[in-house]
Amino acid sequence: MKKVIALLLLTSITFYSQAQCRLPNILFAIHGFYQAPTSSYYSSSYAAGFGPEAEVGVGLGKTTITGTAAYGYFLSRKGTGGNNYTYLPLRVGVRRKIAPKVFLDASMGSVTVNYSGGPTNKFFTAEGGIGVKLLQYEIIANYTGYNDFDRWNTGFALKFGYSFKL
Repeated sequence: MKKVIALLLLTSITFYSQAQCRLPNILFAIHGFYQAPTSSYYSSSYAAGFGPEAEVGVGLGKTTITGTAAYGYFLSRKGTGGNNYTYLPLRVGVRRKIAPKVFLDASMGSVTVNYSGGPTNKFFTAEGGIGVKLLQYEIIANYTGYNDFDRWNTGFALKFGYSFKL
């Protein structure tokens, strides 16, 4: 009888410890984005930006640490004398599930801004917002910006893409 109880106890401890040990989720995502400038200088000089974005992440449970790289092209408004420019952000961030299909998204990093016919500069960038996942598709709404010398250039970004976890 003692052997049977010992065997049952050992079996239940083994199953319990295996249930507690989870492998991390690996996230891969690709998005297309549209960004509308919102700060006064930025919105008076530039009409909109768009481009692709790639994201990878590692997470356990509801929280995922992410890395993002994007390429954006921003169009200057006619009559402002400004040049179009490219925008290359590299960010590290976090996603946190707050409901089965809803997550919060925040990240920060460095952005390289290259003005057509002008200089190339690096700035601090940050963004945050909320996303919804429908099957393998994601829709994300973020408030984003970068610190351009003496001002913040901010915008509202809408992203649509495909993601999957391994």
